[in-house]
Parts: sequence; structure tokens; C-alpha cells
Amino acid sequence: MKRALITGGSGDIAIAISKKLASAFDVYRPNKEILDVTNLNNVRDYINLHGPFDLIINSAGSIHPKRLLESNEEKWVKDLMVNLIGVYYVSKKGLEQNQSAIIINIASTAAYSAYKDWGSYCCSKAGVVTFTKSMANDGFSSYAIAPGAVQTKFRNYFDLPNDNTLNPEDVGIVIGEILGGLYKPGDIIFYRKGEKKIL
Repeated sequence: MKRALITGGSGDIAIAISKKLASAFDVYRPNKEILDVTNLNNVRDYINLHGPFDLIINSAGSIHPKRLLESNEEKWVKDLMVNLIGVYYVSKKGLEQNQSAIIINIASTAAYSAYKDWGSYCCSKAGVVTFTKSMANDGFSSYAIAPGAVQTKFRNYFDLPNDNTLNPEDVGIVIGEILGGLYKPGDIIFYRKGEKKIL
């Protein structure tokens, strides 16, 4: 059976995606204690042990919203490390083992909006978007989903009524669409309640 790796394994989106993939993939869904995406040696060792992977979904995320002058430097850098550098580490080490692997990155609509107090999150997710396109230009099968507010622990950072948020299962549906060939490498699927488009 093909193997799928989902980072940020304890998160609601990762759990929903793993259920979507369970019938077609042997799913590896490590939490951050087992796979720290910011630790290159940890990433290398984990992928060497459990890979090669046919599908890699970079779902690990971090957010510490603060006004710039009130922000904590270590937490700001942590957001960049988890949200962007971790995507690079996992993608690179996964592709070193299997250049045909499909890479799906979980970005955010925040990549396209400079939300107040969200500097580290917005710029790291914007980096995920451009990195996804760069990988596709290098010939790899990379895609990104940029969801709006989703009913997860991060939901508390959005001032939106519940009927304007996606469910984690909605992200899993888009994963299925990507694997079904609905999109082409380099596509960013911008997805919020009532709106889905390719960027």
C-alpha cells in the first residue's frame, strides 16, 4: 500500500485528512513530539525510518498573534520555523527518497491578507504559497490549499460566526480532489466558506 505522511498529526485537520486517506494509504500521522518539523535531523531520521512516502501533507502549524512591538522574538521565529522552514525540511527530505511524491501544503487565506497582529503567520503562509509554486516549477507535484477559518483550535483567532467557518473534513475533500486529478501542480486552492478558486 502507498504511504502518506501528515505532519502536525494531533491537529484537527490532520486527523480529518487521515480518515479521508485511510482506505488508500498507509497513513503516518506523527505528533510534534515524534516529528518536530523544525529539527532537520529529526525530520531526516523519521523519513529514513518510515519512508519513502508517496504523499506528503505539510499540515503542522503555529501562530502567536501580537502587535509587532509586543511580539516575542522566539515565538515569531518559531512560527516561521514551523509554518515555512518545516515545510522545506519535510518536502526536501521526502523528495530525496521519492521524487514522484505528491506534496500538499496547508497554507491559509492569511497568505493573501496582512491581518493585524498576524505578521509571522501571514508572511510564513505567503512563503508556503510561493514555495509550492517554486517546487512545481522545478518539476515536482506540489499543491497548496489555502483555507479560511476552520473549526480547529486556531478558530479562536478568527472573529467570525461559526456558520462562516469550514470544517476540517472540508479540507480533506479538497485533498481528495487533488489526488483525483482536478488540479495541476502549482495550483493554490483558495478556499473559504462559500468560495473556492485556483490562484
